Amino acid sequence: MRWWYSKGAVEPSGTIGPPPKRNPPPCSVVGCDRVSKGGTYCDPHYRRVLRSGDPGSATIQLKAGNGKGKQRWLMKSGYYWVRKPGHPNAYANGTLQEHTFVMSEKLGRALLPGENVHHINGVKSDNRPENLELWVSHQPKGASAREVLAWAREIVERYGHVPPDKLG
Repeated sequence: MRWWYSKGAVEPSGTIGPPPKRNPPPCSVVGCDRVSKGGTYCDPHYRRVLRSGDPGSATIQLKAGNGKGKQRWLMKSGYYWVRKPGHPNAYANGTLQEHTFVMSEKLGRALLPGENVHHINGVKSDNRPENLELWVSHQPKGASAREVLAWAREIVERYGHVPPDKLG
């Protein structure tokens, strides 16, 4: 329950509800079209003031996290990552591993749950389509014969019509 209901706060109009929201003032740097964050400057200009004492010019450099940066990069793990916002296998930030993207392009669809991509030659950064192979997770240990048979039928139904060269 919100404070204004528990305290019985009454608006000037006579209705019970939250206090009215105020629009924040614009940033005081000439030419900046952002809104201030509780003071006279927007967040980037405020950070500049904290660092150097000067808000600087109105132009603000865009960083990689907003989709304007690198589109492909190599991680310490050895895998390439790519930025593909809107791809069904992408994370919320619009990125996915390149081998997953290449395999989904090869299949003509997104990878399904339980599917993953294997590098045939073992080189994590070699994402040529001919070096990638689609793998399916196995039934967990300790499954009953009925469960394993149902799982096998599902696999045959899922991949029985796909030409072998498409699977890797």
